[in-house]
Amino acid sequence: MTDRDLLLYVYIHDRNYFLLTTNPGVFKRIYMTLTDMTTKSGMMDWYYIKAKKHILLEENPLTGEKKCNKDPGYSLFDCIKESNARQVGCRPSWDTKFGDYPNCTTLEQLRKHDELELFYYNEEKAEIEKKSGCLDPCQYFEYEVMGEKQALKIQTLAGFALGFNFVSMRYEELEEEILYSKASFIAELGGSLGLFLGFSFISVWELIDWLQVKLSKNVFS
Repeated sequence: MTDRDLLLYVYIHDRNYFLLTTNPGVFKRIYMTLTDMTTKSGMMDWYYIKAKKHILLEENPLTGEKKCNKDPGYSLFDCIKESNARQVGCRPSWDTKFGDYPNCTTLEQLRKHDELELFYYNEEKAEIEKKSGCLDPCQYFEYEVMGEKQALKIQTLAGFALGFNFVSMRYEELEEEILYSKASFIAELGGSLGLFLGFSFISVWELIDWLQVKLSKNVFS
């Protein structure tokens, strides 16, 4: 590799919602690959960014299954790292945040960590959650590039620069809500059956009561 082949990989993401992975379906992010860095001396690539805040329901309203972590201090990246330490039984010495686990002391232990990192790097979201037990945060920001890149020539710039600005200091908020509770669903289903089929749940009970009376008369007659 020569200096002209230098690459820059850029992720723009919520600080608590990140994992080093190639699959864009794992978490919301902006991902850029910048090439030929040494040939762009005196140039700046400028981008405008829009922010959206997602607020998810903690549980699936139909199954009751937990689908995200609502702890405001929760980090997907830290959860994955702790899961790795738990599975291997130790942590790399540079992962100092997880002091409850001893440092890895053998190449075999570090190799197992590498295998887990490679798995997450290439795998789909559902399999990552299954293996690690780590869920999305219930609240996170998503960023997207608005418009085209602006290539600026700056005479006083010795190297290459990358710049960003927000299109607005306000952000769009997308919150999940339950449109129909189970009780509302049953009530509306009963109303629809009464409207289109000509009977209601009360009619069913009346039919059962009539049959009981009819059978009782037949038995004692």
